[in-house]
Amino acid sequence: MTLPADYSTWITLAPAHELDTIKAQILAHIGDLGSVASKNLLVELAARRRELAADRRRAIEDPDFGLADDEEAAYGG
Repeated sequence: MTLPADYSTWITLAPAHELDTIKAQILAHIGDLGSVASKNLLVELAARRRELAADRRRAIEDPDFGLADDEEAAYGG
């Protein structure tokens, strides 16, 4: 059985394309996780989606967003 803490770690580290899979897993295991834990994980998942969306918006607005110093130097930044 996957524990809520495992899902929480998975959510934190997951790229955007994996979030739907995580949501399906949570919904499929509501009985095992419990309704309160499932709700909390879904809230955390929604927050992660918002965070990733904000990062994408920042990346569009600022092409240097997310580049490390060595990458900036490589691209003439």
